Amino acid sequence: MAQSEIRLLQDKLNSMIDCGDDYAKIYEMSVKLDLLIAKYYNELLNDAQKNKS
Repeated sequence: MAQSEIRLLQDKLNSMIDCGDDYAKIYEMSVKLDLLIAKYYNELLNDAQKNKS
């Protein structure tokens, strides 16, 4: 599910950039995307550590 959310935000961000949206809106979307990607990788890391135990 997180991967599809990431793709959706990437598409929205790219569309905003292509349309020349306001920089503040683009920045806000970029930060949201970064946080979601970080959350996704943290979950992957936690799952991998659990599987080692």
